[in-house]
Amino acid sequence: MRALPTPNGGLTGAVSAQATDTSRPDLFSGAAQRVIPFRMLYPARSPGVFAFHVPDAGPMVDAIAKSHGWISRVLFAQIGTLAAPWTDAAAPSGPGPFAVILYLPGVTGYMQMGSFQTTELAVQGYVVVTLNQPGAVAAVVLPDHRIIPGMSREDAAALISPSYVSSDQAFPGGFAAKLAPEHSIVPYLAADVPIVLDRLTEINADPAHGLLGLDRVGVMGMSLGAIVTAQACALDARIDACLMMDAPVPTDVATIGLRQAAL
Repeated sequence: MRALPTPNGGLTGAVSAQATDTSRPDLFSGAAQRVIPFRMLYPARSPGVFAFHVPDAGPMVDAIAKSHGWISRVLFAQIGTLAAPWTDAAAPSGPGPFAVILYLPGVTGYMQMGSFQTTELAVQGYVVVTLNQPGAVAAVVLPDHRIIPGMSREDAAALISPSYVSSDQAFPGGFAAKLAPEHSIVPYLAADVPIVLDRLTEINADPAHGLLGLDRVGVMGMSLGAIVTAQACALDARIDACLMMDAPVPTDVATIGLRQAAL
């Protein structure tokens, strides 16, 4: 396969950006500020510039192979050469505003792993913002070319499971001191969502953009992304709806309950 199939009935454009949280260090790289890259997919009127599905795929493939074994390297060998089901810098299909959906991938995953869903949603008239959360995904290549490896499956289990089950397992790598007083990594990752929403608000204030309907915001995620979705919905009242796929809800969120429409 040389290119991923595009959804029927429309074109998808894409533009990349990043949000920076100056109030928190990055627990996975040691940097003083946390940087969250993201990509916005949107309904397009005409094609833009050719785009690869996974630019800079090498570090991501290396990390997945390290976590899941050599067969993963075989399966992902050509992913860096695939054409994306979207194009960069395409003209939007209309003036908007378009309702916004944030998409959070699972642990040892990658930002584009939900493309079969996100591109379909974009064609249907949404702006879909896919987050590349350092630490959660297999590996992140930042705009300055720094590489931040994600959690291993073993570390992820120790850092995530206390959010929904009682555990006496020690946190790996000194995370206990880094996370205190939190009892899991989930609230830390959930705090990325408000930072990205703040950045989207800044982008939308530019008269050259203004396509984002930030009064209609949803968040969706798979696996770890779903757990973080629930926590983010409890954290930020700007979120109107959430979709949590294939994951438990954190105990404190289930105890408090969600004000949003949730599935």
